[in-house]
Amino acid sequence: MNHVRHALACCAAALLLCAGCAKPTGTVSGKVTLNGEPLEAGQVIAYNDSKERVGVGFIGDGGAYSIPDLPPGPVTLTVITFLPGGDPALDGYPKTPPNLPQPTSEVRKKQIEALPEKVRQQIEKLKPVPPKYGGHETSDLKVTVKAGSTPYDVTMTGKGEIPRAPVIKGPVGGNAPPPPPPPRPPR
Repeated sequence: MNHVRHALACCAAALLLCAGCAKPTGTVSGKVTLNGEPLEAGQVIAYNDSKERVGVGFIGDGGAYSIPDLPPGPVTLTVITFLPGGDPALDGYPKTPPNLPQPTSEVRKKQIEALPEKVRQQIEKLKPVPPKYGGHETSDLKVTVKAGSTPYDVTMTGKGEIPRAPVIKGPVGGNAPPPPPPPRPPR
């Protein structure tokens, strides 16, 4: 019986020691504005100095955002409201697969009508942001994350644009032709 108590005491001590071993993390939060007006929907994404995506937070009412569980140190923030090609950067919106043509406005309208009401309301609130804030190499939104809470208001200025879909290049540098039709079955 003493062996069991001793083993349990050792396990409890080890658990307490390991609880202090976790690396500290921080949360960056604040308000997102464009030309003085709060953005009501979109994403704020954090990148470390190695250009790795380390966190993401969704923009809510009044422009509020929060990115939890970030490693302490410098990060660059980017803000996106639309993905390249025009899809909204919202959780719950169906993304157009790469290498497929963007849907027509009629198809996009039907996609939106089929979404839950909450997602449709967010889409109505979306405003495009200036392109410089959408890329970690061009954004000047820089903050140093501290363990615990780090307040940072994202203040953007300029004219917003919906990012264009990338052009897929063919093997010789031109635009890729459409794929050939599937072979017809023999008669």
